[in-house]
Amino acid sequence: MSKRQHSEGIQKGKQNHAQGDHGEKTREAIMRQLKAGPHEAPVRVVRAEKRKAAAESGKRRLVEHRTQHDIAEKISDRDRLHRDMERGRAGQ
Repeated sequence: MSKRQHSEGIQKGKQNHAQGDHGEKTREAIMRQLKAGPHEAPVRVVRAEKRKAAAESGKRRLVEHRTQHDIAEKISDRDRLHRDMERGRAGQ
């Protein structure tokens, strides 16, 4: 069946706007969106802002780039390697 048979012979009327322009319904929808005010920020933007604020307040130590964790880790690794060498398991 062709499209003409599906529409049962009813044709749409002429369009009230220029080719490529928005129709009346679209213009109304755009105006509603504009009057509704600003949209909410995307979830990923909100999360990034919260993470940054938490890092600045000291709640996210992994993103603060604090060097004392690196020093403590080096000392711990050194001690572990020293114990392993004493036990004869160096390099494992």
